[in-house]
This record gives sequence, structure tokens and C-alpha cells, in this order.
Amino acid sequence: IQYFKCLPVHTMPVRDLMLSWLYLRQGDLSSAVSMNNQIIKEQGDSPITLAAELNNFYIDLYNKGDINSASALLTQLKTQKNKLPLEEINLAEHALQMFGVSANNSSSSGEASSKGITEEIVSNPVSFGISQNYPNPFNPTTTISYQLANNSHVRLTVWNMLGQRVATLVDENEQKGVHQVTFDASQLASGIYLYRLQASEGTGGDKVFVKKMLLMK
Repeated sequence: IQYFKCLPVHTMPVRDLMLSWLYLRQGDLSSAVSMNNQIIKEQGDSPITLAAELNNFYIDLYNKGDINSASALLTQLKTQKNKLPLEEINLAEHALQMFGVSANNSSSSGEASSKGITEEIVSNPVSFGISQNYPNPFNPTTTISYQLANNSHVRLTVWNMLGQRVATLVDENEQKGVHQVTFDASQLASGIYLYRLQASEGTGGDKVFVKKMLLMK
């Protein structure tokens, strides 16, 4: 943390996002949220602001377990102009629904099956899309969510910056809906990686999405 605090001023947006992740990793949720709020206040409408806002949403949901605060934050983001893309909104709403089902199942049976929860959720996305992984940066695991507008053959792969494929997370036919995959990078070195979603529709034509993620050990 002290190292990142001493970085030059021109690195501040990325530096502050890194600091937020480090605080989160140490269990200091208050400092993580405070750092995200600082980014939101200072950076205006920018991709790094979006990352900070989504981090706060997922901290409320997954780390604090506060579904009401997460829902209120998502509602606020949806009403702001030029904010979340539609696929990010759909995936965040799915996360809220999934967390709610998980909490209800846990309280009633004492244990919830992730597979069972996924099967019970009805999702009807109208477009293909992939979300920014969470957490990001991460060490060593992170979750990647994506949505399919039609039944498709899905190939989700991870690549290093040398153009080498380092992991194949999904390579199968999947049903229309929202899906989540956990990526374990414990065998990989720190650095920037790309994850690539290719969804092949039966009518022809592939949907391809690529995003970056940062592994920090």
C-alpha cells in the first residue's frame, strides 16, 4: 500500500483503483469504498469511474452482504446519463437476483448449491455481452459473467500479452441466459491478461468480446 501511495501524480486514477483492491484484499472495506468514491468524484465520466462504481456495487453485494444498498446503488447508476452499458446493467441485476436466491436458500436449508441456484434463475437477455471481471485487480481468483441472447456454442479463453492462450474456461454449447465462470490464475505470473468470449449463433456469425484484467500477486 505504501508503494502505491508514493507513485507519481499522473498515475493517480489507476493507482487509486489498485489501492482500493489492496484495501479490499486486507478486509478494509471502508477504505476500499472511500478510495472508489474518490475516483468517482475526481474522474467524472470515464472508464475508470465505471470500474470504481461497479466495485462499490459488488462490495455492497458480495463483501458486505447488503442487498438493499447494492440495489439502491444500481438504481442510482441506471438513472444517470451515459453510465452503465446495457450488458453491465443486465449482469448486475442478475447478480442481485442470484445473491437473493442464495441468501434465501441458505437461510432455509443451511446450505445452497451454486448449480441449483443457477438453474432456478430465469433470465431473458436481449443481447450478447460480457462484464468486467470482479474483483479486478485479483489474486488468484476472479469471476467473469456473460450473457447470451440465444443458445450458442461458447468459447471463453484467457490470453497473455504475448498472444499465447493460457486457459480455456468454457468450450461448449450453452443455453440463452446469464452465466458466471470463476477463473483461477494461481499458476500464472502477475500481469495483464485478456479474456475473450466467442459465441457462435446457429444462424451464422460470431459475437466476439475482449476485455482486460490484472492479476496482482
